[in-house]
Amino acid sequence: MQPSPYPRPVVSSHQPSLWPWVGYWAKVAASDVHIMTCGVQFDYGGYQNRVQLGAAWLTLPVERSAKAGMVQDARYHPEAIPRLRQTVLEALAGKRWPGAEQIRFIVARTFDDPPIGNFLLDLNIQGFKAVSQVLGLTHVKTFLDTQVPDGSFSKTERLVARIQRHVPEERISYLAGSGARGYLDRATWPSGWSLRFQNAKEGVAPDTVLSVIARRPDDALSVVLGAFGYQPWSARDEAHSGDLAALG
Repeated sequence: MQPSPYPRPVVSSHQPSLWPWVGYWAKVAASDVHIMTCGVQFDYGGYQNRVQLGAAWLTLPVERSAKAGMVQDARYHPEAIPRLRQTVLEALAGKRWPGAEQIRFIVARTFDDPPIGNFLLDLNIQGFKAVSQVLGLTHVKTFLDTQVPDGSFSKTERLVARIQRHVPEERISYLAGSGARGYLDRATWPSGWSLRFQNAKEGVAPDTVLSVIARRPDDALSVVLGAFGYQPWSARDEAHSGDLAALG
């Protein structure tokens, strides 16, 4: 996939997660810049250390201290890795998945060289790199943002500050998840930034991206990108529809 030809860079951000679902990867693949948000509260019981694979859940247990800590400080239990690895490989057994080889590659790249300190962030980054390689995402520039935000800032102000630390351009197109509608504030959003909310098309499963790669390895990226559309925040953003014309 080639870098965006549009004059304003397309930007996305998200907390690093374990082999995230296709919606996460649809935003990453459609971006020029992706920011990994690490200086925020760890979502205990969320998706940073677990993901759905068909009817099964792939979960990497974390230490209890993660409940009150930041994403970048959460540590996992390394003794759980063999079981997690086996769960993935068992899901491949009994069927001739076209992408079995690619899944084994991702699992090996994620787990074969355990990070020092058992930090979940480092493991998720290894998984991110492995999936990115399989999907062919060579154009996306990725930044780690470890700064803990000012507690007096609103969620919108924190997001804006995070983006500005890594993207100096005054005009960007930002891709937000559908849940961001509930907290983003137009009044504090920079006037030169367009914003679009991701919408899943009918029939998109909440599974890990590994499910898509296992079934459709040759066109997994096209499947991921084609599963979502992007709705402008306002008429002002609609005026910049050319920025994301290829995204649906």
